[in-house]
Amino acid sequence: MYTNSHPAGGVETPLVELKNWAPNGWRVLLKLECLNLTGSNKDRSGRAMVDAAVRDGRLRPGMSVVEASSGNASCAIAAAAAAHGCSMTALIPPGMARDKVERQRGYGVDIRVTTDDQGGSDPDFRRGVARRWELEEPGRFHTLDQFTNPANPLAHEQGTGRECVQQMRLIRPSIGELGWFVMGVGTGGTITGIARALKDGGSATDAVRTIAADPVGSGVAPRLRGEAWAGGKLEAPDGIGSAKLPENLDASLVDDAVTVARARALEQIGRLRKLEGLLVGPCTGYALAALLDIANWPDDKLGDQPRTALLLASDRGEPYLCDPAVAEAVA
Repeated sequence: MYTNSHPAGGVETPLVELKNWAPNGWRVLLKLECLNLTGSNKDRSGRAMVDAAVRDGRLRPGMSVVEASSGNASCAIAAAAAAHGCSMTALIPPGMARDKVERQRGYGVDIRVTTDDQGGSDPDFRRGVARRWELEEPGRFHTLDQFTNPANPLAHEQGTGRECVQQMRLIRPSIGELGWFVMGVGTGGTITGIARALKDGGSATDAVRTIAADPVGSGVAPRLRGEAWAGGKLEAPDGIGSAKLPENLDASLVDDAVTVARARALEQIGRLRKLEGLLVGPCTGYALAALLDIANWPDDKLGDQPRTALLLASDRGEPYLCDPAVAEAVA
């Protein structure tokens, strides 16, 4: 396990090496963002966005943050908002895991299942609903809009990303150079912030290649690769994937993208649990499966990049266990 003190005195999540799961010839580092207060990397951006809104006077005691969320952001924002005397209203897609919904309610989140006229769950529609509520009742609701809020990627650049850079500097003598950073794209804030920090982090990280892991049915990977997207429907609301590139995603920082079927993502979180004793959510499974694909690329595509990869354990696996497919995968 690799860790060090946070320069600002805040909480830092550990970096662990996956000794048993890693593809042959690779070293894989997993940053345990699942150990944050409410269990995900959204604690970083949630607090940053709430604090910024309070400083600017857009969020005041007694108001409610209304946000299109797949779950983790709701809990993080609710915890941060409560400290300022505010509440959280989440506009969620249909089909979300029951335990994930109940977990949000445990943090005091007011849950509203919201679909468009076709019964879809496009986050853009729910974001529009949140903006309408804010316009209609500005003294009651405020939307942070994590897909466009600049505090989102900044939190991960200055927090998560800088931690990764510092941790890599500490372990560089034994691990060597970092070659790859792989994760999914939800709001675009986490992958953008971390990739930006890695690029500016010095010789141990500045040559890293960033790869997006994208679910089947999402338009993110085709668009990042400059390909036409024929349309599609996400297999499940796991919190990543979209019809278009989110505004908080800096596509110039992403070198390539890999499309992953949900069954393969769940297979990998099962392997991770069995081989490493770590129970994580499906978002991490997409990155794990994508890295396996990358490890099988031909040598001319891999180039001279070091075979050392950084992934995030974005959240815990427990809230997903009521999904039979997840439960079966990790059994």
